[in-house]
Amino acid sequence: MRVAVLFLALSGCDASTSRIEAMASSSADSAVMHAPLDGPAAFDVALTGSGATLVWGKNDDVLAQPLDAEGRAQGKPVTIARKARAREIAAVGDAGRLAVAWLHVDGAGAEVWAAVRTKDGFEEPVSLGPSEAVRVGRRGHVAVGVGRAGKLIAFHRGAREPCEYGKPEPCASFGMHELPGRGGEPTRPRLAVPKPCEGGVIGVVLAGEHLHYGVCAIDGAQASSTVFTTQPEPPYAQAQELLRGCTPLGMTALDSRDVWVVGSCSGKRTGVLLRGIDAASPMTDLSNVELRCEKERPILALAQNRVLADPVAGIAPLLPTSLAPLGARAVWTGSALIVAHPAAGELTLTRYRCVGGLFIKA
Repeated sequence: MRVAVLFLALSGCDASTSRIEAMASSSADSAVMHAPLDGPAAFDVALTGSGATLVWGKNDDVLAQPLDAEGRAQGKPVTIARKARAREIAAVGDAGRLAVAWLHVDGAGAEVWAAVRTKDGFEEPVSLGPSEAVRVGRRGHVAVGVGRAGKLIAFHRGAREPCEYGKPEPCASFGMHELPGRGGEPTRPRLAVPKPCEGGVIGVVLAGEHLHYGVCAIDGAQASSTVFTTQPEPPYAQAQELLRGCTPLGMTALDSRDVWVVGSCSGKRTGVLLRGIDAASPMTDLSNVELRCEKERPILALAQNRVLADPVAGIAPLLPTSLAPLGARAVWTGSALIVAHPAAGELTLTRYRCVGGLFIKA
């Protein structure tokens, strides 16, 4: 695969595209790259600082390219890890940090690794433990998030282990680690799932003081998503079964309260809304969701219209498929919508802004 960045105009005219060789070139104002991509899930885009960072696998290395708030490349890419053999990558950031976790696949073996960047640069990558490469090239093995008190966390699929002590039946395990990882035991008890979906990991997000993380399992002949929610005060934890019969597509925290869990149900994109420890909303058809501009601000038409003002990470599951095709990753920086997705053997990074009531190239 090769990577390219396309800047598309959605203004009712023919889409205009511009490719500038970058990231792998020496040009100081480079904005686009053409380079091998190590798999259709070996990339992510995360909010960092006042902009974003694109992370991808190239020739078995993991690289990071800082972007400004409008999606333009800033400087040259940085190597996070060499010979990482990453086949799935997840990234999350905040004002001064970037956490990257990936599924390392080597033959029949698999392992989850992670690295954290602070103001001093990337720390040495560390292993979070063995995993299972059950669907290489698709997501579901690892997710990362910013937890309570600003802690960086990774939620990932682990190795098979007995479902119950002293019994031989194997279960898939799922664990959570605080980053930067130091090995050893996860920060929460491992989840043991007898019949997980192919990947299993749905996501991990924080909304206010409520931490949400989810796994997908097969119940009978149907997929079912279970989302766990914890709060610190008063201490409480719960689990809700959601989107029965649906393939999970991800979780998005729109603000400090609203979290959408999205899946594909009989080919139709569907979501449920979580607010703290309240019961989830009824399933909502998201197949015709719209994103439009009003007064230079994007409006996301879900169950109710939402103005996208503050930055939003991991927004791809809620976007129209015309903007974010299946497998895309996207962020709203507060100034531009940045969407990354693999297509025709390339990773395409597209950026949009509201100008004059229309989405146009940034």
